Amino acid sequence: MHGFDYFFGFKSGYIDYYRHTDSDGVPDLYENDKPVKVDGYMTDLITGHARSFLEKNSTRPFFLEVTYNAAHWPFQVPDQATVAVGNGRFLQPIDDSPPTRQDYVKMVERADQGVGQILQTLDRLGLASNTLVIFTNDNGGEWLSSNAPLFHRKDTLWEGGIRVPALVRWPGHIPPGRISNQVGIFMDLTASILAATNTRVPGDAKLEGMNLLPILAGQSPAVERTLFFRIAVAERQQRAVRQGEWKLLVDGDDILLFNLPRDIGERNDVAKEHPDVARRLELLLIDWQKDVDAEASVYLRR
Repeated sequence: MHGFDYFFGFKSGYIDYYRHTDSDGVPDLYENDKPVKVDGYMTDLITGHARSFLEKNSTRPFFLEVTYNAAHWPFQVPDQATVAVGNGRFLQPIDDSPPTRQDYVKMVERADQGVGQILQTLDRLGLASNTLVIFTNDNGGEWLSSNAPLFHRKDTLWEGGIRVPALVRWPGHIPPGRISNQVGIFMDLTASILAATNTRVPGDAKLEGMNLLPILAGQSPAVERTLFFRIAVAERQQRAVRQGEWKLLVDGDDILLFNLPRDIGERNDVAKEHPDVARRLELLLIDWQKDVDAEASVYLRR
């Protein structure tokens, strides 16, 4: 909730959609810093508070971040009269009573309906043409979703884990129906929003993203990017770099090279055909890691 004037939501990684408790069964629902008890399905509560926020702030500039927990586990569908106690049985396909694909679909549909209601509220208040709306999510889907034709899923650096949908609506600025192949990353959203709002960026600020809006509007051509990724946890060690059409993925001890425009599913490792590209990207990845680790070390010493 840092940096926000108003907050409604939870603080843990996930909560029960109905009881609003964390994985230990502890209540975890807040309005600003105050614990609150509110009845309702979490997705609907988030939609309702987002719409209320728009109503209250329709006459002044605002920034609204709507972070649905749907369709994160526990996989609890809306409109249930009774819900089983405990989050564990909603997690994995090996559980005694695993959730189904239909459960997942119902959860996603309720979030979709919420987004539609928020957009309708903007339209009704006459704010659509003056509001930049960005719809995306933080990672690829889990086992109940389908990331095809991308390979793998959440918690990996394969495309199924890091490539996500991104929809932008800004009537009068972004042409409707336009599709862009520009490669983007989450840090670009900060730079794009600052540009859209004509916000002055301090000279000592080091924005790591770029303003995508001129490209999305068709005013500027797409540009080649060099982007880096890393997962460093005990059970998974992965690093990746994307530059132009190439992606180098280091998965454990394996160094894999893919040409994404030709092989979006990452099924054909071409490192042996292009060792020069693999070596060049590996050196970039090594230098990036040194830079990130050095910056982190300075931060930790403060």
